Amino acid sequence: REAMEEAGVVGTLGRRLGRIPDPRGGSTAMFILHVHETKLDFAEATERGERSWFPLGVAGTPSCAAALRRLSSVVRAKHVHEQTIRLLAEALPEIAADAEAEEQIVAGRGDG
Repeated sequence: REAMEEAGVVGTLGRRLGRIPDPRGGSTAMFILHVHETKLDFAEATERGERSWFPLGVAGTPSCAAALRRLSSVVRAKHVHEQTIRLLAEALPEIAADAEAEEQIVAGRGDG
């Protein structure tokens, strides 16, 4: 629901990356979302600005490392963003395998 409201994306929930503590004493669970559809009109479109995509390429390659650096440079410097990028970088090989499997499932359903 949050992904649709905040980014206008619809997809399948994937692997849990981890849990990130926040300064207020709570925490945020971070998951991968395999995006199947993007919407132009969504609840927080006017609040969020332009949507950006950051293809990560092949895990473990210099181009992937460069993509993670680009992503780090454009997100707001909040603790949760820094931790999310760290979790993402650590899990990239597994994420890539999951994404490939998800593509096969979607192709089998004729959704993509």
